[in-house]
Amino acid sequence: MSEPARPGSESARPTGEQQGVLLTIAYDGGPFHGWAIQRNAVSVGGVLLAAIHKIRPGVRELFGASRTDAGVHARCQKVSFDAAPGVNPRGWALGLNSFLPPTIAVRAASHVPAGYDTRFHGRGKRYVYTVLADRLRDPLHEGHSWRVPARLDPVRMQEAARHLLGTHDFRAFRAAADMRTDTTRTLRRVELHIDPLDPRLMRLIVEGDRFMYNMVRIIAGTLVDVGAGRRSTDATAEALRTGDRERLGQTAPAAGLLLDEVMLDTEGDDLWPPPGTDGFLRHGEAAPTSLRGEPAPTSLRPGVAPTGLRAGTAPTSLRAETAAGDTAVTAADDG
Repeated sequence: MSEPARPGSESARPTGEQQGVLLTIAYDGGPFHGWAIQRNAVSVGGVLLAAIHKIRPGVRELFGASRTDAGVHARCQKVSFDAAPGVNPRGWALGLNSFLPPTIAVRAASHVPAGYDTRFHGRGKRYVYTVLADRLRDPLHEGHSWRVPARLDPVRMQEAARHLLGTHDFRAFRAAADMRTDTTRTLRRVELHIDPLDPRLMRLIVEGDRFMYNMVRIIAGTLVDVGAGRRSTDATAEALRTGDRERLGQTAPAAGLLLDEVMLDTEGDDLWPPPGTDGFLRHGEAAPTSLRGEPAPTSLRPGVAPTGLRAGTAPTSLRAETAAGDTAVTAADDG
């Protein structure tokens, strides 16, 4: 596919009177063959476009902030398109949800300038990868986690994760099909969290400016190898230094990956539902103290951590952060 025209170029300008629309959508990626439209396969983008055509048949193209693979889930995918005016954001959100299956939902809608393309307005993304440390299958987590039948040492995993923070050449952390020459990326957060209610569950949170194709899944596969003792805690540092993919672990399964947040340069105009007006908490908003229950887990430091992840382990959070720093149906190619 050729490089799309950037907003403002002659070929990117909409013809006639058009209104840009920005959607936040969530989906269970299990039933779909990824975001992008494919022949003879059901995709998230294809189903969404079909629903849009029931409201505005003239919509020709969707721009997604992240081209998620088959089986990858999203809580906050950002999608933009141009449509004939006359439908307000509330109408888009409620109207589309009436046509979409239960596995896809519009969570917010707003107006943006015509020609707005999410791929060229990104400020960062956050992914969450969920690992279930259990030797037996758990049907409540099937399809939304990677079950690993091994004891995992979260301290070793965090030591390996710390090497990834900051700006590096991540050429070793990409799929073979990713042939981009610019492989420098900046990771602002790499955190490991053990679920306080279910210590079998470990969530890897990775936030950065941009991502290589399969980058987060390769990080997850490598950290699991480190936690299981199959690789050293220096494996990530050595891969960054040498660019050697062989020093890293497998590409973790798609089912454990969630696109948790896409940061754009705007939320658009006339955002619906507007924050703080419906009495419900929005994604990322802190709950009132009375709703929080027990205090959040404390930060886990080397020397005070449990030796492994297993039933009965105290709930703990492992964090590493850098200073704040700073993306037919198309999308940025990453994750």
